[in-house]
Amino acid sequence: MIRGILGTLTMALMLTVVTSQAAAYEVRAFAGKNRKATINDFMPKLDLPENKTNKFFAEQYSFAFSPDGKEKFWFQFLITNMGISNGRGAVRVHFTPGGGKKIKAEAAFARKEWSASKEGKALKIQMGDNVFTGDGKQWKAHFKNKHFEADCTITNSAPAWRPGGGTVYYGKGTNRYYDVTLLTPRGRFEADIVMAETGEKYHLTGDVFGDNSVINISPNLQARRWVQTRKIGSKYTVMLTTLQTSEQYGRKWVGYFFVASDKGMVA
Repeated sequence: MIRGILGTLTMALMLTVVTSQAAAYEVRAFAGKNRKATINDFMPKLDLPENKTNKFFAEQYSFAFSPDGKEKFWFQFLITNMGISNGRGAVRVHFTPGGGKKIKAEAAFARKEWSASKEGKALKIQMGDNVFTGDGKQWKAHFKNKHFEADCTITNSAPAWRPGGGTVYYGKGTNRYYDVTLLTPRGRFEADIVMAETGEKYHLTGDVFGDNSVINISPNLQARRWVQTRKIGSKYTVMLTTLQTSEQYGRKWVGYFFVASDKGMVA
C-alpha cells in the first residue's frame, strides 16, 4: 500500500516537472554574433513601441572606475517608466576623495527635463546641467551639482561591443527582452573634479568599464539568480555575467564571458 502511494506520488511529481518544463516560455539568449556596437545599439530605447508605456522598462548607462590613486568614482544615467510617471531620468555620481567620505550626488528629472539625440555618429544625453556623449570609441561626461563639478573623458582600448548579439528575448517575438551593450569593455579615463565649497581640485586617471543595459520585463520573471564577476588587470579585463531565468522561462542559465586587452577584444 505504501509502495503504491509512493509510486503514485513519484509519478505525479515527474508529470509536474515534465508539464512545467513543457509549459515554460521560450528564451533566446545571446544567440547572435559577437560584433562591434553602433550608435543604434546604445541609443535610448524608451521611445520604441514596446517601451513607451511599459511600466517594467528601465535603462541605465553606468561606468565603474578604478583610479590609479586612492579616490573612488562612479556614475550612472538612468531612464525608467517605473513609478507613477513614464520616461523619468536620473543622474547618480559618487565620488570619494582619497581618505575622505563618499559623496553621493543624485538628481531626478521629468521626461520634459531631459533629452537624448544623435549628433553625427555620437549619442548625446542631457539631464539638467549633466551631459553624456560618445560614439563607442570615446565618451565624455560633464556633471554639475551642489557638491562638485566634474569633467570626465573615457577612451576605449576595446570598442563598444555586443556579446552574442547583446539580447535575451523572452517568449515569442522580440518585444520582451534584456539587452546589453558593453560601452567600454576596457579603457582609460581622466577626470577633473572641483569641489563647490572649497574649490579643491582633484585629477583622476585610471582604468574603466562601462555598459548600457535595458530591461522591459518584470524583474521577477527576468531572473531568479545573477552571478557577475569582473577583474580589471594591468593587461586584461575579464568579465563573466550569467543569470538563471525564472520558472516560467525554464530556469535556464544564460550569459556571456569576455576578455579584453589594450589592443581590443581577445575572446
